[in-house]
Amino acid sequence: MRSEPLIDPKDTSANVIGELPDGHVLRAVSPKKVKGFLEIETSLLGAHYRGFVLSKYVKPAGRGAMATAAPGVKAPTPQIPAVYMPRRPGTVTKRTQIAGAHSLNEPQQPSRKGETPDELRAELANIISYLAVDNPRHERYTPRSDLTFCNIYAHDYCYLAGVYLPRVWWTPRAIEALARGENIAPLYGDTIDEQRANDLFRWLRDFGLRFGWRRSATLSELQTEANQGAIGLIVARRKQDGRSGHIVAVVPETEEHRAKRDRSGEVVAPLQSQAGAVNFRYGASRREWWRGAQFADNAFWLHA
Repeated sequence: MRSEPLIDPKDTSANVIGELPDGHVLRAVSPKKVKGFLEIETSLLGAHYRGFVLSKYVKPAGRGAMATAAPGVKAPTPQIPAVYMPRRPGTVTKRTQIAGAHSLNEPQQPSRKGETPDELRAELANIISYLAVDNPRHERYTPRSDLTFCNIYAHDYCYLAGVYLPRVWWTPRAIEALARGENIAPLYGDTIDEQRANDLFRWLRDFGLRFGWRRSATLSELQTEANQGAIGLIVARRKQDGRSGHIVAVVPETEEHRAKRDRSGEVVAPLQSQAGAVNFRYGASRREWWRGAQFADNAFWLHA
């Protein structure tokens, strides 16, 4: 799906605004084709899109098919419960330790419980300051031996903010058993596995709505909602599955740190916080890094 009815032969992904799954139902804004493109609108995992698709890739859906144009999507009730790595009583997982599958449980961790945008922004700033992803003493996020920990930092940011983004998740066999109503214990390597960036891309797509996530169509919406105290993510799935994808938090702007905008005021590079090859608390990063040739797909996500 593209923002304009054209494909730049020098950069075929330049105006792509979304990837639509096979069989997805669209609504034609007009039956008239423009340079072989059809203007459409649709809702995809909670995000409202309006753009252009090549008409040769679409066909009439027939009677009874419905394309939802409104962005609001009611998340289904979770039938598969959230899960965390079990820990022995009395053990503490610290920022200064090399990361494992456990979530942080240090004393006096900050949280997000505010009721106004000002309170929520201040609490998210406290979480970013507390995690201090760029502090070399915080080995939980420090890259080593070609390993980076964007997934762990994103989990920690969401976890302290009271939003579920899994550090571990149920295996397919365990999900089948849970769906049958069976009581399944979380056992590492048996019923639960660690979630890396590529896994989180798929988890958000497949389970995100059940846990309050919705997809966002634009960077401006992503930044605006983050500025109101919501949790924003950008996630990109690596083409080569054994290689690292990437996930970053989109965070509220501050007096010192701002997103990048074009002349019309639209966000072209949101304010981000990440662990990766380079760790930073606030930064705009490389523009549209998620469109890199190493990535197969990308998505923007929001949680209230």
